[in-house]
Amino acid sequence: MCYRCARAVSGGLMSLQILPRDLKRALELIKADPTRGWTIGELAKSCGMAPRTLQKRFQQFIGRGPLGFLRDLRLDLVRKELVAASRSASVTEIATRAGFNHLSRFAAEYSRRYGRNPIGDFAPIARNTERCSVATSSPLHGEYPADSRRTSI
Repeated sequence: MCYRCARAVSGGLMSLQILPRDLKRALELIKADPTRGWTIGELAKSCGMAPRTLQKRFQQFIGRGPLGFLRDLRLDLVRKELVAASRSASVTEIATRAGFNHLSRFAAEYSRRYGRNPIGDFAPIARNTERCSVATSSPLHGEYPADSRRTSI
């Protein structure tokens, strides 16, 4: 059987689609090793199709290109790990392990996708900020009564 039912994400909505065998193979390869430095040519060759055919099939059935799909998969992996991270890990280590080599691009893509910086989802920091209350009465905030402020140095 050359087609198989599979769930594909397109535009954030889940839809039941029939995927060609070669596209299904490409998805399996990417999901099996998302940290690998895949190229379109390498992926297409592994699936027995031309690079342009691979790009067209991804666009038609998945709604984005193969490298966009890979990036989104990596972002999902990073987010899951950030939320469950221990104090011994760092955002840089987690992003690098997931296959992101350019950290400022990673941070920009993460922010674009999730609406917050990666450090905002980093578990050790997120847990601390939930427990701590920041005092707003400080000389920097200017909330002390006027008579208690120093007028000369």
